[in-house]
Amino acid sequence: MRAIRNLIYNTSDILVALIILAVAVLLIWSRIDVIMSYPAEDDIKQSEVQAEANLPEGETLPEDAEAAAAADVPESTAPQAPADPQNYIKVTIPGGSSNDVVAGILKQAGVLSDTNDFINAIQSSQYNGAIIPGDHWIPKGSDMSGVIQALTVEGVPAQ
Repeated sequence: MRAIRNLIYNTSDILVALIILAVAVLLIWSRIDVIMSYPAEDDIKQSEVQAEANLPEGETLPEDAEAAAAADVPESTAPQAPADPQNYIKVTIPGGSSNDVVAGILKQAGVLSDTNDFINAIQSSQYNGAIIPGDHWIPKGSDMSGVIQALTVEGVPAQ
């Protein structure tokens, strides 16, 4: 009699564990798209908060981040090639680029020798998070403040 009772208890324990496992699998299966998109959404929200916190005083981010990313610089204010392009390096910064990505682009273009110098300089400046996407003309031999100015101020640096 005791053996039958132990068999029933053990079987019921296993059944309860299998039911809990099945419910967990069904719950995860039904919400897998939300679970997998979470890190990307969190990164976007974090970068928006960080960018807003690092904007110069008095400036704000647009309400709609997608509209801000899609907004283009008007043609009349788009950077034009300088009169003597051989003294400049042209770099293209994609929208939404992090400081690390921008530093990599600048190093690849030959503007920087060390990406950490740029990252430290931009993070300690008032322009952290304010780099304008698009084409920029950076004077050859520019110091770090000149590079940051060229990336955060529209147009060609003063000639």
